[in-house]
Amino acid sequence: MKADRKKFLNQIAKNLKVCCDKTVKETLDSLPKEESEYIKNKLKESQDFYFDKITGYRVFTERFLKQRGYCCGSGCRHCPY
Repeated sequence: MKADRKKFLNQIAKNLKVCCDKTVKETLDSLPKEESEYIKNKLKESQDFYFDKITGYRVFTERFLKQRGYCCGSGCRHCPY
């Protein structure tokens, strides 16, 4: 993977603009496999997200949402904004 593409993917991982698990999956599935795996590996379970035991949805943590830097308006459970 080229360095400039890797930088772009790091930006996506850092500023992921979606909260809905389906939208995250659709976003990652639209990228080439190598790139979607790279982003998935940048998000750390228990630090950036966890899976809700009842719904099975991925829930972003307050830490991740603060790093993202804005409210997306989706009603995220741990939104600090």
